[in-house]
Amino acid sequence: MVQTNQPQQGNVTATSTTPNAGPATQPQTQTSPVKSGTSSEINVTGMERVISVAGGALLLSKGLRKGGLFGLISLAMGGAAIYRGMTGHCEMKKKMMQKMG
Repeated sequence: MVQTNQPQQGNVTATSTTPNAGPATQPQTQTSPVKSGTSSEINVTGMERVISVAGGALLLSKGLRKGGLFGLISLAMGGAAIYRGMTGHCEMKKKMMQKMG
């Protein structure tokens, strides 16, 4: 016989609650949509992001039409440009800015 720690349906326990009674010792943390191990620094903003997404979409469509090795390269570049525009982060730009300044 397997025993579970879940309460059976129909068993209700009464508890009193007070408004705003939450754990005061645990700070609220925000989760980032960026995967762990990557930087969440936004270094691509505004019109540059829009142009990255638009250019990436053009490269994707060109790669799909062309096919072959060059089509695959266009697909990869288009995907990278769309990713850059959607996340607002570009590792290459980060490295160039560190080197320049």
